[in-house]
Amino acid sequence: MTARSKIRPYYKLHGALLAIILALTSLAPGWSAPAAAETTPIPDFQAIYTLRRNGIVIGEMQLDLAQMPDGNYRYSSTSRATGLIAWFYGGRIEEYSIWRMVDGRPRPVEYHYYHNKRKHHRNVDISFDWNKLYATNKVNNDPWRMSIPPTAQDKLVYQLTLMLDLSAGRKVLEYKIADGGILKNYQFSLLGEETIKTPLGPLTTQKLARDEDKRNTTLWCAKKLQFLPIRIRQTDTDGTQLSLDIDRVSGLKIANTP
Repeated sequence: MTARSKIRPYYKLHGALLAIILALTSLAPGWSAPAAAETTPIPDFQAIYTLRRNGIVIGEMQLDLAQMPDGNYRYSSTSRATGLIAWFYGGRIEEYSIWRMVDGRPRPVEYHYYHNKRKHHRNVDISFDWNKLYATNKVNNDPWRMSIPPTAQDKLVYQLTLMLDLSAGRKVLEYKIADGGILKNYQFSLLGEETIKTPLGPLTTQKLARDEDKRNTTLWCAKKLQFLPIRIRQTDTDGTQLSLDIDRVSGLKIANTP
């Protein structure tokens, strides 16, 4: 395994999620811009997670949700290597989605990704045209277009839609994600409730599974945190396990926490 491949898998977690990073069982009809900005049931929040590979800490991830002055929302994820990995390789991934609520559902407007790792840089920008139903992808200033369905999401904001779907009690969790010029299909299965110990205290969660060709991903979404994913386990076919565990959160009320 190269030095580059040692770092990259950890940051895929918030794409699979959190991995993460999860949205639309169904959408209300009508995709024209609303006359007035809609609000989301999810309040502004910040969450900090620890990233591990086979039990060894290798990084940290931070999620932030905030409403902007124009009524749109900004959902961002920042991941960085820590410890010896940071010393030898450095590395930081920043991504964010600008989105709005339309008919009670998150709808992406633009998505941005930046990977800065020593001598390696990668920029990805995606803008969504909902009138013509296409997304314009630009990777390192090389643009192209792809057709999208009315239910398309970007790979970051769909995490919030999952939270809303779980809060609404939806059982079918299937999402169309515009990612890298390809429309990907994310499907999740409900595995039941499970109470787990966290730095925030014991939390009752809804356990979810996503099966993929190259890996299996399991998520635990906390009921008292509006179904925010608080734990993720990702196992590759070679047995390598990547994990993400919440350390602290602000903005989301935790009832009955010691």
